[in-house]
Amino acid sequence: MADLMTTGRERRRYPRHEKAMTLTIFGEDGRLMDERPMVLDASIKGLRFESARELKPGEKFRFNLDVPGHGLVNGTGRACWSRVSDSGITFLCGAELSGMGMFRARALKSYLEPSHVAWGALFDMAFGLGLAYVLLMVAQDLNGQDGRFIAHCFSMMGDCMEWLPQAAMSLGAAFGIYIYFKDR
Repeated sequence: MADLMTTGRERRRYPRHEKAMTLTIFGEDGRLMDERPMVLDASIKGLRFESARELKPGEKFRFNLDVPGHGLVNGTGRACWSRVSDSGITFLCGAELSGMGMFRARALKSYLEPSHVAWGALFDMAFGLGLAYVLLMVAQDLNGQDGRFIAHCFSMMGDCMEWLPQAAMSLGAAFGIYIYFKDR
């Protein structure tokens, strides 16, 4: 936005979305800077918000962003521009976001840009099923041909080789289904 104000050119790389989210801003030292700035629009890499506190361009901060249906997304930000709002009481600020991590960034993107095909959820389901398969292979490998390892470890539970592979696969499938449907 600073470039738009000074040069007349827009430099945003990601589309902005007007979505309701709760934002909390902390200084780099962890002290609360603003408890409830109003998010005006957001992208996966930036925010425009109205705050009671002025952030100077280049000022770094930490943030918590409550993304409806996706939980808390936190990371770091850097103020790109700031100006007094039309009310003269608050400040409008544009900030670049970073340090969210892959899963938090994906949660934010999923909220801002919902698609008909939930690729992230499908990936999570495939990951869960893959994990279940790996657990099954490990259980079979540890058990060996004669079944002594698991039978020894679980002798009080009877012949667990009848249920252990199915249980591991079922848990993995249940985990994948949970991940797929948890945000719906």
